[in-house]
Amino acid sequence: MIRGHWQYVALSVLFELLGYGMKKWKYPRAPLILGFILGPLAEDYLHKSLGVYGLAFLKRPIVLVLLIMVILSLGYSIFHTLRERK
Repeated sequence: MIRGHWQYVALSVLFELLGYGMKKWKYPRAPLILGFILGPLAEDYLHKSLGVYGLAFLKRPIVLVLLIMVILSLGYSIFHTLRERK
């Protein structure tokens, strides 16, 4: 609930400038919004998994598949960007 505090106004202006800059330089805004929404959930469940399983949860098959997919996706993106620059 906005109650007229200066912090809310400053935060609103900050996000307005961020949105304007992202639109001007053609950055997608949807991943930022998804990150703000899903980031805290992912962090919370990471802490819960670490608390229950420790680092052993990284050896579970679904986690390994997801990690490999993330690494391949990042690798492809970096390779594609470097290839376009040449």
